[in-house]
Amino acid sequence: MLAETELLHVAETYRLIAPPKGAVFVDMGCGIGEVSRLMSAMDRSAKFYGVTNCRAQVKEIIKRGSVTPLRSDYHSVVLVDGCADVVMFNESIGYGDHDALVREAARMLKDGGILFIKDFSADDGNEEAFINWGYRTLSIENMGHILSSAGFEFKFHMPDINGKRYAEFYSASELMHSLHPSIQSTAKTTIWRCTKKEKSCLI
Repeated sequence: MLAETELLHVAETYRLIAPPKGAVFVDMGCGIGEVSRLMSAMDRSAKFYGVTNCRAQVKEIIKRGSVTPLRSDYHSVVLVDGCADVVMFNESIGYGDHDALVREAARMLKDGGILFIKDFSADDGNEEAFINWGYRTLSIENMGHILSSAGFEFKFHMPDINGKRYAEFYSASELMHSLHPSIQSTAKTTIWRCTKKEKSCLI
């Protein structure tokens, strides 16, 4: 968690993204769309699409409002090329193929668009979390290679995490409690803010 409350956490995430006014967002693996819903209140002119392959989550997104749900495999989103200003993964990219998902983000983004990834990085790949949780983490080096190969310039940092909120989240269920030691010891929250290079820069 980047702040003491969920709202402040989302506000800090929005600040780090630093989107243009009236941006089109694509929230990949959005769950019930709560991050996008809260962000929508920060810029009423922005448009938010929430991508999930879960019918129940789509129903909840519709119920909460402010976000347009897209029931789709996030490796192949039903949006046209170059439609988005921001594509974001908030602890969701590890459920899929990192390389394919970064390429899909690049497809949807306009030149100069922003790819924002808040996730975990772990040099050893965190196999324990993958086996128990089905979630794959990459090293910073491997993620950087994927981003560069897809035509992104990027910066990353490991933010200070609100320890109390972090512990509460990972102790919230039996599964998270069992995974908490391995996640804390081997995987660190990492944020990548990436910019899609102009086509002329890729020649």
